[in-house]
Amino acid sequence: MDRRRCPETIESDEERREAHFVFPGGVTVEICQCRSERHRKTGEEPAIAFASIHEDLRRRDFSMNAIGLSLNPTSRGLVLDPNNGVGDIERREIRAISNYVFVDDPVRMLRLVRFRTRLHFGVDPKTEAQFQSAKQRDLMQYALPRLLLRELREITHEVSPSEILKVLDKEGMATALHPKLTGPRLNLPAIQKMEKTARSLEEHGLHPRLYGPAVFFLAQKLTAADRPVFAKRLHMKRPDSEPWMKLEETGKKLVRLLGSKEANTPSKAFRVLAAQPAEMILFVLLHFPQKKVQDKLKAYLSRHRPLREKLPEKELESLGVAPGTARFSAILDQFFAAVLDGKAKSRTEQTKLLKKLAAEAKG
Repeated sequence: MDRRRCPETIESDEERREAHFVFPGGVTVEICQCRSERHRKTGEEPAIAFASIHEDLRRRDFSMNAIGLSLNPTSRGLVLDPNNGVGDIERREIRAISNYVFVDDPVRMLRLVRFRTRLHFGVDPKTEAQFQSAKQRDLMQYALPRLLLRELREITHEVSPSEILKVLDKEGMATALHPKLTGPRLNLPAIQKMEKTARSLEEHGLHPRLYGPAVFFLAQKLTAADRPVFAKRLHMKRPDSEPWMKLEETGKKLVRLLGSKEANTPSKAFRVLAAQPAEMILFVLLHFPQKKVQDKLKAYLSRHRPLREKLPEKELESLGVAPGTARFSAILDQFFAAVLDGKAKSRTEQTKLLKKLAAEAKG
């Protein structure tokens, strides 16, 4: 199995029987047991009981988030929509399912802003009144840290996290993540630059996971003492904090490696960079302006990666080397390294090199 195609678990909860996964392309998926929730008090974990899909849909936040699809053999494909979410989507309107939607879970206030900003939906008048009342009562102070962290992750998975954060700041709600995350300290220009660079990388076939870099730049203007407080405030465990708190240290190691003899030829630099996750390439592009480093990264992205996609596989097969074998891959690797390092520049030289490598492999 190709591990690069496997999803990564980013959160799991045995009590709720749920798990969140992220796939290499950045798509996130949640799998969970259907349940009901009873909220005794704002800011406390609800009492849960496993229940039917219909009960599960009725305990959710907004009608558009409470639509199911039957997997029962006798009704497979039937849309389950007890809250008329489909109608609200058609009206492009966000509507709360209950009168206590923000009282039960204040983090839903952040979610409403995120959906409204991304989808450009209107908000049902009654829901808007509930939202404003929750703001006036400052219910966000009772938000559960684990749910704040989950919402932060969802913000970083958006196409434009900076746009969401900008609106949250305007609403006076970005401080739910940390009291000092407002105005210039929110560091929106850096996050906007990150988004632009990430889109550029996607054009080169790389799909960085933005959680680590986004949280790094979000917290960049906090003091060194405030950053651990930020992590503690959201009850971050090591898998939550290391992707951004260790990012600079890991980036420095990569920069040193790119300047060492282990990356002193184009082929060696390619091997070093090809082993890096896309988010590390993104971070080094943004955070380390040294010309030699930037030149190697740009050559890797704009010249070397495209060249790697155009290796002479058919020509090698015509020379009698079976595709899909270790020998076939090894010859292509040797050929690619030689071309990158300028040892076979012309088409004639490249053809001669390929024949030589194929003959040596047979011998």
